[in-house]
Amino acid sequence: VPISPADLRHIPSWVVRDFVHYTLPVHANQMIYGLAMALLTAIMGHMGSDMVSANAIASNLRELVSVACYALSTAGAILLGQEMGAGRLDTAKMLGKALELLSLMLGAAAGALLMLIRGLIVRFSGLDGEAAVLLEMMIPICAIYCIGRSYNATTISGIFCSGGDTRFGVILDTITMWLIVLPLSYAAAFVFKWPALVIYMFLNLDEFVKMIPSALRMRQYKWLKNLTRSE
Repeated sequence: VPISPADLRHIPSWVVRDFVHYTLPVHANQMIYGLAMALLTAIMGHMGSDMVSANAIASNLRELVSVACYALSTAGAILLGQEMGAGRLDTAKMLGKALELLSLMLGAAAGALLMLIRGLIVRFSGLDGEAAVLLEMMIPICAIYCIGRSYNATTISGIFCSGGDTRFGVILDTITMWLIVLPLSYAAAFVFKWPALVIYMFLNLDEFVKMIPSALRMRQYKWLKNLTRSE
């Protein structure tokens, strides 16, 4: 890229406005989601050491097998941005559909891998007793979670952001995490005192709740925009 430090001292005001307009919702979304996840972790911390130990292993393995899904989200956003920036919106539309399908396939593959190594995970986890039993039951939930996580990461964080549709993620995460998942998880843990595995299902409910609105948003094509400007 032919750029020099001198170019950075004279950034047009419209560049700054566009940057703030499209990126501020992304930062807000991450803050809202991160704070909600911290509170969910706090709820889990009150469920005993066995639950905390089992979740530590299950969640880390879930993230490990989902690396390809996160890569698809980032790479997909770049590819779509290139096509839409060049004005090839029809091509971008087809590419968006392909990325959507691929995200489901990669999520399913990640979940299948997790189930495939389920026995080895439990055997070499170093856990025993109730913690080992919880870990074995958590893994199928994590495997299914991988599908929703892959789909939402590709659509919300990848496809939608590539076309500047960044506010949708803020609204969806705020409603999902703060009005649905957190209240239900809190009630399940401290009001109804349901079994640990049931509470764990509520704690991982967010990706499934977001899948339907994300799929509907995909088909509205509000993300299909060319954000470039010409002089």
